[in-house]
Amino acid sequence: GWGVMNSVAVKSAASIKFPMDKFIGIWWSGSENDVLPAGQGAHGYKSLTFNAPGTDYQVHRDIKKYVHDKGQASGDGSHFGTVLYNRGLFQAMVQVEAAKVAQGIKDWRPDLSVGQYRMNGCNADLGLSDMTFDQAVDAGAKTLVIGVANRGGVISAEWKAKLIEALEAGLDIASGLHNLLKDEKVLVDKAEELGRSLFDVRIPTEAYPIASGIKRTGKRCLAVGTDCSVGKMYTGLAIEKEMLSRNIKATFRSTGQTGILITGNGVPLDAVIADFMAGSVEHLTPDNDENHWDLIEGQGSLYHASYSGVTMALIHGGQPDALILCHEPTREHMRGLPDFKLPSLDELRDTALIMAKIVNPNVKVVGISVNTQHLDEVSANEYLSSTEQRMGIPAVDPFRHGAARLVDALEAC
Repeated sequence: GWGVMNSVAVKSAASIKFPMDKFIGIWWSGSENDVLPAGQGAHGYKSLTFNAPGTDYQVHRDIKKYVHDKGQASGDGSHFGTVLYNRGLFQAMVQVEAAKVAQGIKDWRPDLSVGQYRMNGCNADLGLSDMTFDQAVDAGAKTLVIGVANRGGVISAEWKAKLIEALEAGLDIASGLHNLLKDEKVLVDKAEELGRSLFDVRIPTEAYPIASGIKRTGKRCLAVGTDCSVGKMYTGLAIEKEMLSRNIKATFRSTGQTGILITGNGVPLDAVIADFMAGSVEHLTPDNDENHWDLIEGQGSLYHASYSGVTMALIHGGQPDALILCHEPTREHMRGLPDFKLPSLDELRDTALIMAKIVNPNVKVVGISVNTQHLDEVSANEYLSSTEQRMGIPAVDPFRHGAARLVDALEAC
């Protein structure tokens, strides 16, 4: 059932003494709202649900600390942790995480981000003006970037209809999804008909060599993380921004879809055949001036059971002179792997150095980048200070506080 029909059915069954242990609901009829009107008469009613009630999770503790305890909740808190609350919370988390591509472009190329288009039910919000495709074209937009990275990277039928509307409005389309635009005949046909372009950034544009391991001129810095999605790309971009402001020769080298969409070039490393991954990183970071820094976008984690291979390719292909450790301190387990805890910064430092010294014996760990987005200012500063004191190298949040001290460390190494 749906809505009030569920509670009416349960209450009516209770009123006629129907045996509740034989009354079973599924998903839509599985929340507190369905049984409360019947009171004790609903005892024994069962329902299957994908979202359990409860508040014994880190995300609920954070919401209580940073929202409820500060008087910023939109309601009285009586539904906090209920089935429907948790269902909405989960959906919001998925949407916000999925929109990280769009968030990265907005953060690092705000001058090129004229607006956002959100489909019905989308709660993710970049803080840009909501626009139709026609309004975006009128505002000067040339390309619609698919700003989400959903699981599996699939283009749904509903998406295709909207993408066709975008093409008809006069927009090209760019995507970093594994489901390639060029493989969707309806989009290819419409683009050809209208003279529009489709850009798949997850297609390698060159035939990459097998890595040689030969030492190259120039300097290279690689961000390595305790986990996926801890701020490795933001760290590299923040360092590049600071270096360029000091007239230091520096280039951010993109290795993922968001970075490529931000910079306009790079290697889609997770789409490169395994034997050629390290070689593609060598190709991305060729010989350069002795005082030029290549800031290589990190991917995955040496400690992540799913994505350690891509990290190893970056280390061996990048031959970094300097490593920046990246960490998100509030995370309880590896992303997508609830049975795996994050390594300590000490463990990451030691393991990364062992791997990196294979190709560059002089490599050093020079700083720590901490993603403090889930900490308030006081807690963030306390964590950074204690981490720096313990590890003996600069610990900063480059997006929150700037990358000046990381650049200082790189110049000194």
